Amino acid sequence: MTDKLKKITIEEWRQLGYHYYKDDDLKKWIITGSPFGIESFAIQLMQYSIDEKNDKLGEHDHWGPYLYLEIMTHDRPGMDHHAIFGTLSDIKRLSDIVVSKLKDTSINETILIKDEYTPSAEYSLELNVMEYGFDPSTCDKEIW
Repeated sequence: MTDKLKKITIEEWRQLGYHYYKDDDLKKWIITGSPFGIESFAIQLMQYSIDEKNDKLGEHDHWGPYLYLEIMTHDRPGMDHHAIFGTLSDIKRLSDIVVSKLKDTSINETILIKDEYTPSAEYSLELNVMEYGFDPSTCDKEIW
């Protein structure tokens, strides 16, 4: 990765507000950020859920510098190696779950979401709550 591309990627992580990573061995989508960053993730989910263009099966958005975090409209809720998905009301509900759990979580704690969203999910969602001012680009092994 060139220095110019590294700088662009660092800025994209910072604008996103959190870092994401998919661990296929542990079957988890891992989101790491400050409380503001995790809240930003919840807001993005909410925005997706209220956008009428997304009310069609298979519609999706890719988020982040590498665009492999995919949120997708589906006829049932789930999380797998490919995406976090559900109906628009499911995705709104996931946003609400994130916000609710974040309120009861302290810095340097982890939130695990699976059964609350859907017990049948192949993957879970892990939210690592870091200190305020956390730079999500520091988690990107490709940069550092």
